Amino acid sequence: MPDTNVLLAYPNRADEATLTGGSWSAGLPLANLLDRRIRRVARSSDLAPASTQFTVALPKLRPIRVLLIVGHTLSVSARYRITWADDAGFGVGMGSTGWQAVWPRMFETGELNWEDDNFWLGTLSSEDAEGYPATLRCVLPTAIYKRYWKFEVIDTGNAAGYVDLGRLFLGDGWQPTWNLPYGGSIGWEDKTSVSESFGGEEYFGDQPRYRVMRFRLQSLNQDEWRRVFEMQRQLGVAGELFVSYDGVTENIDMLRKSFLGRLRQLSPIEHPYPANHSIAFEIKEIR
Repeated sequence: MPDTNVLLAYPNRADEATLTGGSWSAGLPLANLLDRRIRRVARSSDLAPASTQFTVALPKLRPIRVLLIVGHTLSVSARYRITWADDAGFGVGMGSTGWQAVWPRMFETGELNWEDDNFWLGTLSSEDAEGYPATLRCVLPTAIYKRYWKFEVIDTGNAAGYVDLGRLFLGDGWQPTWNLPYGGSIGWEDKTSVSESFGGEEYFGDQPRYRVMRFRLQSLNQDEWRRVFEMQRQLGVAGELFVSYDGVTENIDMLRKSFLGRLRQLSPIEHPYPANHSIAFEIKEIR
């Protein structure tokens, strides 16, 4: 199937894992990566590469294709590497992503000014990165069955003197045979409350903005019908689901059009034609 077909990754296997390694604050320990509350971060003791790494040990072999760290404070120059192996010593069946940029290119050069600190890289500026839903996103070409995974981060220039890492996600990824038809949408929603005084002054109860993606899958065959049916059973409206509108394709909008979310509702699977099923999705970003 084309790399551009929408990608859905689930369930999150991080919650069954054991995390070790690195050096982390006693008040904000490594275990916080397993907390669904993204703002409950793990904070490194310092910026030494030996401190900003950790190992994930799964209790059994699982297919893993999508790996995320959601809600980090890594700078626009930070790099990461993910390594996998069959043994805890990372000596058997080892593979690696190699060193990758945490923040992908998000702008064409013509969209930026010469004076911008991100002109050459095309990433977010340092200022914008502070307010963006920051996600370290790694999507492998195919699922890999391994028990041991190592995350390494190099961000020695981070102005804070430490790094914060939010929610960890490791899951399998699925792409339907047929991609989304026209008519889907992605956009921001804002639950900020607005009140007005008698004099017409407005007051705002600011809330974080989040993305919502809506689309329909059509022409699902019987095997895909089973997969979607079981996905709804497993996740309900609370389970974590990573969605990437453009599949695994690396492009300038990759970070904008992918996020960790949840099903806002469980839609019925329709059967409009023989051997043909369809279903509507509405996925809300978890913030």
